[in-house]
Amino acid sequence: MKSLATACGGLLAAAMLAGCGGAAAPPAGPAPPASARSSATAAHAATAPVTAPAGIVQPPGGPVPAGFRAAAVTFVSAREAFVLGTAPCKHAPCTSLVRTRDRGVSWRGLPAPVVPLGEPGVTGPAVWGIRFATPEHGFVFGNGLWVTTDGGEHWPAAAYPGGAVVSLAIIDRQVLAVTMRSEPAGRASWLYYSADNGKTWRTAVTYPDGGQGWNDLGFTTTGDGLVIHGHPYYGDLPGQLVLTGNGGLTWHAVTF
Repeated sequence: MKSLATACGGLLAAAMLAGCGGAAAPPAGPAPPASARSSATAAHAATAPVTAPAGIVQPPGGPVPAGFRAAAVTFVSAREAFVLGTAPCKHAPCTSLVRTRDRGVSWRGLPAPVVPLGEPGVTGPAVWGIRFATPEHGFVFGNGLWVTTDGGEHWPAAAYPGGAVVSLAIIDRQVLAVTMRSEPAGRASWLYYSADNGKTWRTAVTYPDGGQGWNDLGFTTTGDGLVIHGHPYYGDLPGQLVLTGNGGLTWHAVTF
């Protein structure tokens, strides 16, 4: 901001001198070298703010928090995305949310759930993922589930089956499928299904596996989806591919 203010001040001074009427102008000094003029021009260009292209409406919100770092992203169109992350702040938690409507040319800060940023496996309140079905309706998840219906302006806690939400997918703009992992007592891996945007849930798959969890939940169409149960890197985990053909209502394992 200091360099931008200096540049603007220089422009203002130049305009005032040009409008001095009949007063004699002082003799011009030697012109600065071309290299100096090029450096000044580059410095001014570097401080120029990035603005959205003509016709793009900025999303509501404030500036992006200084030092923002991304943790998870969700797209609702080819141009619009939300990014969950964190930024330095005076009062924790410092979880932050930003949004673009022009494929990342410009960004705006939005409110985020007042929950620390974490990762699957941590205990206590934490979030690590974000998914939006429409520009207005989305979820932030982790050791809990939070929902917005106004584009990220408000994030009340949502009803969910419990445990850690390790992955979440939204299909057909209304059907929600989510993978879960239980708490340490009676650990297991569950896959839950909701057909009413997370208001009610039913169990689609249960594995009494000690809480090995899931990886790479995703859908190729509104009906066809997949998820991997466990991860073979850890030796005793199955790395089992599980498919659905009815939007997450039922699932079956694939044999290679």
